[in-house]
Amino acid sequence: MNSSFSKLLILGLATFAFACDGGKDSGDVGEGEGEGEGEGEGEGEGEGEGEGEGEGEGEGEGEGEGEGEGEGEGEYLFTDGSVGQLDLLTGAELEPGAACVMSSTMTSYGVAEGCPDCTFAFFYDLTESGGTDCADGNGFEGGTFGFGLTADYYGYGAFVMYEYYGDFSPVFPAYDVADDYAYFIREDYYDYAYDYYGTTYYITRVFYGYMVAY
Repeated sequence: MNSSFSKLLILGLATFAFACDGGKDSGDVGEGEGEGEGEGEGEGEGEGEGEGEGEGEGEGEGEGEGEGEGEGEGEYLFTDGSVGQLDLLTGAELEPGAACVMSSTMTSYGVAEGCPDCTFAFFYDLTESGGTDCADGNGFEGGTFGFGLTADYYGYGAFVMYEYYGDFSPVFPAYDVADDYAYFIREDYYDYAYDYYGTTYYITRVFYGYMVAY
């Protein structure tokens, strides 16, 4: 994969760490462990003297310990697999409308655990889809990413989630959402005019694509 395009994707994903994500718990979903332990000990002594002398001592000690542990994992609705497409319209060109497309097919190779409120989350291999018209022609060939789908991220609507070292952050607003499907698009720049040492460049970075699980 072209290193400049790889850096561009990572930068795009990293800079979109949604503002509302700070402080939110994105640990494993639906895991709980409970342990209960109880001990009881009782001791009683009685002594009585009378015309006849008798001594009685009764001691009872009972100890009970109960321990229960239960663990339940939040289950995704879909875990068999997923496919999709990730496209990037990108460029820093001298003329507006000159950006090129990097187009990649996404094929899942494993479930990605710990996506908050996701209906599915997978790790994907990315390969060239045949639709890339950028100069290197390889799209994101060889890339691997973890993506998930949540229908409502803390009240902010549907998002495609991006996995980074076990934590998930929202990266792409999702549309036409079903439990097993979402279309996504995010426009960072589109023909944004930027002057650099007297030269005007038109910067474009638009991510779009879809994910479907089965």
